[in-house]
Amino acid sequence: MKDLLTNSVPLEFGITPSDFHCNTEVRKGQFSLTDSAACQKCKLSFPERANCDEKTLTVHAEKPIELVNFESYISQWDNTPAKRSRRCDYIMWENAIGSRKVVFCDITCSVSAHVDPNPNDKHPEGKRQYAYGQMRDSLDVLLGIMVLEQYLLTATKKVFLFGWRDPDCIIPPQDKVEESMNPFMVQTAIHDAESFTQPAAYYGFDFVQVKYPFPYEW
Repeated sequence: MKDLLTNSVPLEFGITPSDFHCNTEVRKGQFSLTDSAACQKCKLSFPERANCDEKTLTVHAEKPIELVNFESYISQWDNTPAKRSRRCDYIMWENAIGSRKVVFCDITCSVSAHVDPNPNDKHPEGKRQYAYGQMRDSLDVLLGIMVLEQYLLTATKKVFLFGWRDPDCIIPPQDKVEESMNPFMVQTAIHDAESFTQPAAYYGFDFVQVKYPFPYEW
């Protein structure tokens, strides 16, 4: 996957690979993802959140997985005709023997009222639906490249992952998190989303939502 993002994608858009970068990370165990720029703006607007740990999504992976900050990666096209304004935050993948998993991920920190549809919001469809659109559009960009289309669509497991945190949430003690984890981790369900319509699987990608501090079990 990294080789495709490093070489095939820039060539498709007329960019010399040597002038392009794809900074990936390998993670294992439990780790957290964040949107640093959004967190800094939030802390400036809400000084009472100055001590927030800025964790928006927690992932637990027993095996090593690789990930790329897709928003930073695709921003390299911002001054070209290939610019894409709607892009997800991360792409994660695992090339296990006999199976492959690919996850497009978008994260947000928001009170519930803005996650669900709200006609008075900047995104009236709600941040959950908006995030789904960003992940779908990000996938569409890569499906336009034949070798990536084959890699992505033949993956054993394909997921659109929406991770969100309520900035005013009170993090329960670790034992309380573990106690309530099982019923929460029915990951094909949509939690706290009575007004949200579960989208049909797009190219076989399941839509999954996880609310911090509960982890996404890879």
